[in-house]
Amino acid sequence: MRNKLTILCLAILIVASAFSYTPAIFANSASYGRLHIVILLSTVSLFALSGNYGSLFRHKLMNKVLYPLILFIFLICLFYGVGLNVGAIDIMQIAIVYASLWIGHELRLKENIFVALLFLYGLVAIFLGYTAITTYLTSFLMEENAYAIEAKNQIGVIVAVAGFVMFYIAQCSSNKKLSIISYILFFVLLVLMAFIRCRTALLAFLITAFLTVYKVNDSRRLLAYLFCGTVLMIVFSNQISEILQDVFVGDKVGAKIDDLSSNRIERNEQSIRYLNDHLFAGELITPSGIEIIHNYILNRLVRYGIWAIPLLFVYFTIGYKAIKQTLRYKEYTLYDIGYFAMLIPFICSLLEPDAPFGPGTVYSFVYILFGYSLKNSLNRS
Repeated sequence: MRNKLTILCLAILIVASAFSYTPAIFANSASYGRLHIVILLSTVSLFALSGNYGSLFRHKLMNKVLYPLILFIFLICLFYGVGLNVGAIDIMQIAIVYASLWIGHELRLKENIFVALLFLYGLVAIFLGYTAITTYLTSFLMEENAYAIEAKNQIGVIVAVAGFVMFYIAQCSSNKKLSIISYILFFVLLVLMAFIRCRTALLAFLITAFLTVYKVNDSRRLLAYLFCGTVLMIVFSNQISEILQDVFVGDKVGAKIDDLSSNRIERNEQSIRYLNDHLFAGELITPSGIEIIHNYILNRLVRYGIWAIPLLFVYFTIGYKAIKQTLRYKEYTLYDIGYFAMLIPFICSLLEPDAPFGPGTVYSFVYILFGYSLKNSLNRS
């Protein structure tokens, strides 16, 4: 009974997380709020159903997340008490990460159920991407306004992660029919990614996909991919060049790198100059006047100064673990998918303000996958 409830809650979480960013829901604050309550209740229910709380406090990675979280909560309460400029958003984000890791770590799923849930994620991501494009852009044309999609970054990440999930299944599955279906869904999601033009998420997907091809496949299959890729690049070089230019550059041909990054580089430079004088307390005391800093590390240092160390400790701990696990083995299975998927939010964090921890509704499933893979690696070792 518990296992069935867990599967149901996980399915609800997957569907609700993606549907909350569909145009009809996202434009309606009441519906958006209600769906996020559903997401929160699903997460709490999954955490409650996981059980085995005694081992929760003996797990090394979980403790490396929990203790900095407790310290940061104490600091925020202290700063709030003395009237400094603080908020609870970072506490919520890390708390969701902590809960999602533990939920994934304690999941007990048969392979067919696990695959079904992954396909459910892929299908709802396709629906999300399609409705976003047809609603905001009205057609599948590259000439349309690339920045007209509301919540573009959130939608882009969900579609990118789902695309990678399908790509990974196609690489690892020994079932030919399953691989073919996965490749079809992957291709559809790749097309949606291109039209959504969330360049950060697409770039993160491409880097992770190339690493996956290199690590997961044997030398014979790797050579086959390399040969086919080279042939395609030669035969369709002009078309591929045009597509990449449309997706990553758009109408900014010949523009400076800062213009291509939507002035993110300039704001990052401003944040570094600001930190030269305000590293101790950052915006806790002195407003920076910088609009949005699209880099997680710089963003939190500017926001909290050196008091961001607990957050950065969690950031580097999880990031190091993900990278280590993707390079650890000579052979990988379907259950290692969480290690590679986790690279996407961390690559995005270099060019986004809240990744890899927020918005929590976007990344919660990725952390569940990561926790699930960690459990698998313990079983394998």
